[in-house]
Amino acid sequence: MIIRLVHVKVRPGKQAEFRQVLELLSVPEVQRRHGLIAFYPGQPLGPASEDFVLVTVWKGRKGQEIGCSQEWIEKIIPHEAMPLVEEWHETGYTGFGVLEKPLRPLYQNI
Repeated sequence: MIIRLVHVKVRPGKQAEFRQVLELLSVPEVQRRHGLIAFYPGQPLGPASEDFVLVTVWKGRKGQEIGCSQEWIEKIIPHEAMPLVEEWHETGYTGFGVLEKPLRPLYQNI
C-alpha cells in the first residue's frame, strides 16, 4: 500500500476558492483513478489557517507509479488552482501493519 500526502498552503483569504476548485475539478478526477483505495482531502480546522492536506492511498506498485507522476500532481492540484497556491510539497510513504482492505474498521467511534 502506498500513501501519498500533498500539503498545500494557499494564499491568505483564498481558502474557500481553493476548496471550490478542488471539489469541482480534483475530487471527481481523483476518485475515478484505477488503483486508488482512498482519497481524503482535508481543510483547515480554523478560519485563519491556509493549510490543506490531500491524502491518497494506493494499491501496490502501480499506485506508486501513478501517485508519483507529474501528471498526477496536476490532477490533485489542477492548473486552475495554482494561482491560489502559495506553496506545496508532496511526500510518499509505504503502508505497513494493515490490510489494503480491512476486515473491519481499524477505529470505530461508538
